[in-house]
Amino acid sequence: MPKSSPVQLDTTSLGNFFPGMEAQYGAGKPVDIEYKLERLGNFSMRENDSTLSFTGDLALKFWVETSDTDKDVAVDLTLQGMRFNFTVLVKPGTTALQMNVGSASLAGLHVESTTFGNLDLLLLAKLLNQGISLGLPVLNTYLTTVSLPLPTELFGLFTLSDLTLKYHDNYLEAGLTPTFKPITEDIPGVYERFVPMKDEPFYAPDKQGGFTTFFLEQLGEDGAYLESLKPGFQWMEFFWDQFKIFLRESKGWFFFF
Repeated sequence: MPKSSPVQLDTTSLGNFFPGMEAQYGAGKPVDIEYKLERLGNFSMRENDSTLSFTGDLALKFWVETSDTDKDVAVDLTLQGMRFNFTVLVKPGTTALQMNVGSASLAGLHVESTTFGNLDLLLLAKLLNQGISLGLPVLNTYLTTVSLPLPTELFGLFTLSDLTLKYHDNYLEAGLTPTFKPITEDIPGVYERFVPMKDEPFYAPDKQGGFTTFFLEQLGEDGAYLESLKPGFQWMEFFWDQFKIFLRESKGWFFFF
């Protein structure tokens, strides 16, 4: 905690809210806080104030450092039904989302154990309220460093920009502007550039069968359909090419009857 904070994490400062802590462990002993968010639920979204919320239980343990190597759980309690109201924002100039917590409130608490007797619930409530007011700005400062990036491309064909968010009751609407991106390279499984055949023999790669072009079919710019044989076509060459394909496909196993 910063030195300017009215609450410090030691037995003397926290003893103002936990009477008996300082007497039990001594003055100025460092205190560590362990927390765990549990039982999340009741997620909701509201159009009227553009917020989201959820509830959860927050387990807190106050560990007093009794020596350089030893700690003791001085207070173990659970904050029940904590309600967090927050907003989801678009990080300026990006398609990334950020979160800002607006408020937190408490429905109840349960004291699991203490090492110095009963707690004063009014003092404990005062500590919790101060903790929330001091902790939210720190939490939101941290959240500005965390963002959830959304995709900026779709299928390699569109770029996505101008992310907007609109709140509705129980759902959040996101809008993006797609911009077609001129394709300069093949996209596996999505797009393969068309390469027109030239008016000359074409030798296909093995994955396409390794055949040779003998017959040409063309669609002219005026829509006219044209067909022709390749220049220098010979039937002997055609049958020899078919015979080689037959040998390759049959792997040499054939019989004459």
